[in-house]
Amino acid sequence: MKKIKVIVPIVIAAIIIIGIFVSIYYVSGGYYISNSLSTEGFIKEMKKRDFKTENNIKKYQKEKNVSKAYKATEKDNKYELEFLEFNSTNNATSYFTKERENLTNTRDEDSVFNYLVIDNKERYTLNEKEQYILIERINNTMFKFNINSKYSEEVIALLSELGY
Repeated sequence: MKKIKVIVPIVIAAIIIIGIFVSIYYVSGGYYISNSLSTEGFIKEMKKRDFKTENNIKKYQKEKNVSKAYKATEKDNKYELEFLEFNSTNNATSYFTKERENLTNTRDEDSVFNYLVIDNKERYTLNEKEQYILIERINNTMFKFNINSKYSEEVIALLSELGY
């Protein structure tokens, strides 16, 4: 009987401690899985925001792993965004890596870049002169744009609204 009285509090304390660690893990971002937007979702969201969308697959016809490509142009033609969907996450990752390396190798000495990887999401940004370049991958989808820096906050807010 004494053994049970000693073991029960130890088991309860262990369960509480494990629960605390699991909670900290989830809250701290240790479990951060982003959901990617489908091509159809991208088109729908852009049209809701008065962007002009058009199929852009011809630009990527040499890229056999790009299954869908669209571009969305802001209603006042200030900038455009490209959205790519790949036939697999591995192919999207390979394409992202190639794009990131190209940007890194050709950037100016004075430019500022940032590279972020969180679970299934990668983001590379490059601020160069008056240009803001971003490529971002979640799962098998990717956003790309090269815009005037003065629109960067507007576009980053848009991407955030879309879950990127």
